[in-house]
Amino acid sequence: MTHKRALIFISCFIGLCITTAGVVSVLRPPVFTSHNDVIVYMLQRQGITVERVSATLPWPEGVNYYAYGPAVYPYHLNVDLQLRDGRQAKGIVECKRDRYDCLLTIATLNLDRTAMPNIQEGGSYQLPAWLNKLARQLGFDL
Repeated sequence: MTHKRALIFISCFIGLCITTAGVVSVLRPPVFTSHNDVIVYMLQRQGITVERVSATLPWPEGVNYYAYGPAVYPYHLNVDLQLRDGRQAKGIVECKRDRYDCLLTIATLNLDRTAMPNIQEGGSYQLPAWLNKLARQLGFDL
């Protein structure tokens, strides 16, 4: 009888671990690696579908930013959007701390200095390799 209880306990524990991993992967906040990704995400949350985003550094600030780094000028991007419904929109991304702490303004879409989620350097958040391997074996995409 004790073997049966141990087997039930182990199977419940494994089931709980798998369920927890699934819930964590579903509830994890999105990770952004570019301002384009953030803009698309913000507009999708408002029900606006974006077909194309072009975010470029303006002249001459862009040249100076690449040459001398973020201490020379604040980081700003000019944004051109092609929406799925055929409309085009223009806007600007203004960042306070290099490419972070940014605000998005697209007047035609009623976005006025709206706070943007920060991007992350070097890709998405990296879990330990053993956890990624286990998740892939269990059929989860972390």
